[in-house]
Amino acid sequence: MRTLGPILVGVDGSGEPEHALRFAAQQAIRQMRTIRLVHAVQEAIPLASVLDPLPETRRYVEEEILRPTADHVRELVGRTLPVQTAVSSGPAVRVLLAHSADASVVVLGHRGRAGLGRVLSPSTAMSMAFRAHCPVVSVPQTWDPSSERRHVLVGVDGSTRSAAALGAAFDAAQTRGASLTVLHAWSVPDQYDAVVGSPVLGPEWTEESQVILSEILAGWCSVFPDVAVDVELHYERPVSAMVEAAAKADLVVLGRHDDHRLFGFPIGSVAGALIRHAPTPVMVAPDRADIAAE
Repeated sequence: MRTLGPILVGVDGSGEPEHALRFAAQQAIRQMRTIRLVHAVQEAIPLASVLDPLPETRRYVEEEILRPTADHVRELVGRTLPVQTAVSSGPAVRVLLAHSADASVVVLGHRGRAGLGRVLSPSTAMSMAFRAHCPVVSVPQTWDPSSERRHVLVGVDGSTRSAAALGAAFDAAQTRGASLTVLHAWSVPDQYDAVVGSPVLGPEWTEESQVILSEILAGWCSVFPDVAVDVELHYERPVSAMVEAAAKADLVVLGRHDDHRLFGFPIGSVAGALIRHAPTPVMVAPDRADIAAE
């Protein structure tokens, strides 16, 4: 499932996103990958975003922002893996999208509301998650890199279109030597739940979902026989089920589909809630067809 591209990290120069750097370093060590640190320069001069950064700005960025950060990352990876730096002109999302074309994953750190404007924000992560050419991982400031549970969580909708999420999740679990929980959640709107939800649709949904997921997972389990897999079915709002389960995982994986929906809900409601509230890094993996259509 993996490509050979670098691990891309967005750096904005307002203070090191240490949590993102450490996640990227751990990922690089596991997969023996290059790390590429990217800074987007937004010039104050009108229309300057269509030009290369001014020489003095580029020099400042390279010497005062990227060089110290690169030296720090080299220490994190034990100076055994290459660390690249790149400076591009334009809005952060546009710059990161361009660099994502040859990357294996994009890693973004955020501090939630407290850090808006200082480290790449949740909105940047959401924009990248919808549009990047490779998986995007949003790393919360609350993430503890020293606390490993050896557990990966993936949310699926029970269809074959969950392939992107499952592929990324199985690959991550195998690389980490971790177990994998496949979670599927569904519920009817509140006003109908008491009548046709839990008492009528719940048991039928559970039985049918078990059959569907067993068929889907059979192929993945044969490709990744060393990954221990557990299936959880929740008659519950998908956002609530995923946020609660995320607390027990090292990584949460969601799929990005061509119509941007998951669990029958817009992916923004699930991914957005997890990016903002989960204490765990959240990966959004694009579908290959989704990328080809862009």
